[in-house]
Amino acid sequence: MKLDRIMWGIILLFIGGVLLLENFNVINFYWRNVWGFWPVFLIIAGVNILFNRQKSQLGGAISIGVLVVMLGFLFYKGQQPPKNKWLGDNLKTDLNLDDDDDDQDSTSNEQGQNFSEPYTAENSKKVTLNISGGGTTFNLNGSTDSLIQASVKDRRGNFSLKKETNDSTQVLTLSLIHI
Repeated sequence: MKLDRIMWGIILLFIGGVLLLENFNVINFYWRNVWGFWPVFLIIAGVNILFNRQKSQLGGAISIGVLVVMLGFLFYKGQQPPKNKWLGDNLKTDLNLDDDDDDQDSTSNEQGQNFSEPYTAENSKKVTLNISGGGTTFNLNGSTDSLIQASVKDRRGNFSLKKETNDSTQVLTLSLIHI
């Protein structure tokens, strides 16, 4: 079997495995950290060119070994949170995406966003909660004296909590805002 096919197979398995683990929230992978080490791909290509011409078993093993070590290094670096912010990250943290409703209490910090809507018995007899978050997992637990208290820890976007009041019905909508 050709060494090129084996190496491309390993690279595709690596990328597919990382994407799958990230989609299932097993790991947090920051692809921007990998792009900072783009010269690693030149090293992998150079080692492949050097040892592919010899058609030796030892050369093939060395090429695959270098590839696996470099991909392991990229996997380690990709799981570390980025130290510098890109323009898109600055927009996410600097924009105020919440509505101007005075009853809504929302804060955003390094760990995520926190939302709270106080309960007032005289304002409504019925409350409807709409939750929309794309591929986000929601856990409902505990009790509170508020209508809703939410702590959102998601790095893929910002959430907003909007309240609409119609007669004796309040509609609360917690939704993901993509930037």
